[in-house]
Amino acid sequence: MANQVYKLKKAQTTVLFFLIFLCFNATGQGVIKNGTQTIVKEDTYLISDNDFSVETGAALLIEGFVTINGTLENTAGYGGITVSSNSTQSGSLIFSAGSPSATVKRFSTDGQWHLISSPVAGADANQLYFDNDPKVWLKEYNEPSNDWSYITDLNTPLNLGKGFAYWVSSAREDVIITYEGNLNSGDLTLNNSSVPPINYTDSDHGYNLIGSPFSSAIDWDDDSWVYTDIEETVWVWQDGGSGDGSGNYLYRNKNEMGNLTDGIIPFGQGFFVRATAATGSITIPSAARTHSSQEFYKKGQNSGLDFQYLVLDVMDETNQDQVWIAFKDVATEDFDNGWDVSKFFSADNIPQMYLHELIGKLSIDVLPPLDSEPRSIDMGFIPGVEGDQLIVASMINDFDDVEIILEDKKTGNLQDIKVNSVYQFNSESEDDPSRFILHFNPVITSEEDDLEESTKSIKIFSSNKYVFIKDENFDNDFQNVNIRLIDMTGKVYQEIETIESPLISVRVDADNAYLIVRYQTADKVVTEKVFIK
Repeated sequence: MANQVYKLKKAQTTVLFFLIFLCFNATGQGVIKNGTQTIVKEDTYLISDNDFSVETGAALLIEGFVTINGTLENTAGYGGITVSSNSTQSGSLIFSAGSPSATVKRFSTDGQWHLISSPVAGADANQLYFDNDPKVWLKEYNEPSNDWSYITDLNTPLNLGKGFAYWVSSAREDVIITYEGNLNSGDLTLNNSSVPPINYTDSDHGYNLIGSPFSSAIDWDDDSWVYTDIEETVWVWQDGGSGDGSGNYLYRNKNEMGNLTDGIIPFGQGFFVRATAATGSITIPSAARTHSSQEFYKKGQNSGLDFQYLVLDVMDETNQDQVWIAFKDVATEDFDNGWDVSKFFSADNIPQMYLHELIGKLSIDVLPPLDSEPRSIDMGFIPGVEGDQLIVASMINDFDDVEIILEDKKTGNLQDIKVNSVYQFNSESEDDPSRFILHFNPVITSEEDDLEESTKSIKIFSSNKYVFIKDENFDNDFQNVNIRLIDMTGKVYQEIETIESPLISVRVDADNAYLIVRYQTADKVVTEKVFIK
């Protein structure tokens, strides 16, 4: 038994349970003998640094986590190895070599769509059919037409690496999918000639629904992924009942931005990738396998990034969507693969928000650092259902010296989202999608020591075709104010009378011009030079 390593974690009683049933041959190989059954309980790890075999008439039931750092063999048929699943946790199996037969179970909630993939080779649609009790529906995604088609042939193969959409009727709950076939331990490469293929029609298409080919989760953040002419992003569907009701595609780029939790794709999970050319290719690596008990995807997000970024959630009563805007020195104005994320639109009843740039519609837009010039970003919105909606600034990182103002072009409202992070609005289906603008404005204000405190609180800046005047010490003591815009020759370009408020905006029709802004109330006068693009 030289060199064998069997590590078991959790209570000592669990260790004793295993030692009763695990035997070793002369070379130190682990053996589950004929007539015995070994159960790896939930939240328990079994780790072997040797080859491992299940003899005829024996059984290995995996409710927890098993790692075999050697070859895994099974001569007991499909029942010799079973990876189980329930509503709270799925078992997980990782092994270095071999292709043993096994049964892999996958819990599926009813009454909602899931993206699935087979964790075994040789499975077909029969294994998703419960003799019509409950009723189930199976769909595949068509890259050329960006739509779905139903599958009705029960002999349709569930090829390794192919993703499907799957619905279980609400007539019966707690359905367990049972896959029977051979497990896979090697890398899987998909391209335009593989089965399934990676298809590419043109720059408006390229989305392919693929899936994990392993009996464990995979980590998108792992460095072992290999791809050519592929956008460095994954999209995973989260149904409205699995977590926080997002009911939308979650996404994550290769720099750990997005709302997929830690980049973990659960086993049996389908996910989208996007080809950017006809030569698109992606290798799903065995080195990215990891143990995770997570069921079908739930939402999370990363808060450990060390640069300027803003995360906005838009939501109705049921579903939600999210966009990220960031500024970083590695970024350009063009599409930065691994940073920028294309907007992958969801179903018609889901609210959709996106950032509208010349390079296309984006869910994540990473831009060069802000300098002394302000920056405005157009933001599109399509309601899933008409009625009240919320935009919430869920994360604001490292914008201490930058004003961030949300402009609603439909209502004319302006809101400083660093002061009030929640904006409520009403949306109708006929609204112009290009409804919102985000203004990022490096603060320009007079801070000389000899200015009075009331004057120091006034900040004047410009963005797009607007001049903004913000009073950080506004106290609801409304006064009449006079605002003059003066050109560089001293001529009054524009003058308005209004009522003092925390945030005043003035629309300016000038182009590429410097103006002096003079803001006057009964007790203070502030001037500032701004540039209007």
